Amino acid sequence: MKLGSMAGALLSALFLISALSGGLDGQASAKKVRVNASATKPDDAGNQVITVNVKIDPGWYIYANPVDHNKETLNRNKTTLSVSPKVKLDAVKIDYPAGTLKKEDKDEYKIYGGSVTIRAAIRRAKGDTGPLEWNLEVNACNSNVCLPKGVVTFTVP
Repeated sequence: MKLGSMAGALLSALFLISALSGGLDGQASAKKVRVNASATKPDDAGNQVITVNVKIDPGWYIYANPVDHNKETLNRNKTTLSVSPKVKLDAVKIDYPAGTLKKEDKDEYKIYGGSVTIRAAIRRAKGDTGPLEWNLEVNACNSNVCLPKGVVTFTVP
């Protein structure tokens, strides 16, 4: 019976540690960034530029796009901007800024820290003037922990 109690206590402790570090919150990474987005007015051809300013909490970073990890294992953690599939766009081209090189032991990869601006050039279908829903997928880390990926959803007119 003692072994069962110890196992239960250990499981409870792991649960608490995981909760405190953000491990149970699927949106933990999304809570480490603030997004401010704006858009130009569509021209006659439907071309429009979306500017997404991302402010990352002090002490945290998100992976760049591309990550360019020298071992490739972190590349799937890249920051990704995408438009919701609710509206069909004729064209989408997203420009990510170059990341800052981070070196950790034998690992090298690119990150965004502080603030970063991502731009999307789109072409709307003829007559489409409605707001667009965007998703910014991020994976936030600090010097001690990397949180689960999260998605910030926002609307741009």
